Amino acid sequence: MGINIKLDNCYIYSCGVVATKEEALHLSDYLDIVHDSLFADGKYYVDGEKQMLIEAISFALTKAQLSKDDLDFILGGDLSNQITTSTEIATLFETSYLGLFSACATSVEAINIASIILEGKKAKNILVYTSSNYGVSERQFRYPTTYGIQKKQTCTTTVNGAVAIILSSKKTKIKVSAVTFGRAIDSLSLNVNDMGSLMAIAAFDTLKKHLKASETNCKDYDLILTGDLSKVGISVLKQMLKEEGEDVDNISDAGELIYKDNEKKLAGGSGPACLPLVAFSLIINKMESSEYKKVLLIATGSLHSKVSVAQQHNIPVIAHLLELIKEEEK
Repeated sequence: MGINIKLDNCYIYSCGVVATKEEALHLSDYLDIVHDSLFADGKYYVDGEKQMLIEAISFALTKAQLSKDDLDFILGGDLSNQITTSTEIATLFETSYLGLFSACATSVEAINIASIILEGKKAKNILVYTSSNYGVSERQFRYPTTYGIQKKQTCTTTVNGAVAIILSSKKTKIKVSAVTFGRAIDSLSLNVNDMGSLMAIAAFDTLKKHLKASETNCKDYDLILTGDLSKVGISVLKQMLKEEGEDVDNISDAGELIYKDNEKKLAGGSGPACLPLVAFSLIINKMESSEYKKVLLIATGSLHSKVSVAQQHNIPVIAHLLELIKEEEK
């Protein structure tokens, strides 16, 4: 069973969001920096991912008017082998670091854990970050990027970007009101070319557990935003919810939104940065302006490796959920 925890002491204090122009088509007004390519100013793919992550963290700290010394914890993760990018960035700080991995669900996993730490009043300011880069990630989960294989239309495309979020016990407009941790589920599939449909199973499982625990329905939220289901997976999730009698008109997917007008991106976007790129730019802006007052974020992850797939292991999937509310002005 998934664990649902209500919170009263955790707020979104500031965000830094960086991406390339391919991800900026529908988000450009809300991004801090837009790079021309996934290399940014570096020579290698990994240089671009690191640079964007450093920039995102810098913007988050500047907006919060905090220094590195004001951070009590750092939580981060990515898709590079053994979360190398996140860990190397963590060496730039002298703060306790928790390296996390839930594939594309890492961002919400990190926020949920940070929120519990804050709720327990064991910290005041916590930095959470994640990133993804097409050149770094794709070669680890499907084929080398230089191989030139024809991909299937159900494939997603790793987004290029980095997001840093500072969570604080200091009250702001946006409160983390509840978190729900998902469970690892055997998808009973080996199909790495349609991870969206597989992750929809986990999204459904975690969402239903949250709705039951909170005694709510889908229609009680202004928006339910999933992470990486793509236009294929989101249709699967909606169909599952319809069969349960749920209203699905307010459900959208970040991966579908980011690349919705780019047919070269196939089924849409994915990657640890996919959901937070949308959630902590466009969606946070809409919450601050009171267009949205109650939002669910559901980050989904496909927990396989190229080795596990080669050995014919079924793909485990997971989804973590985060509830945000707009605090009423007093």
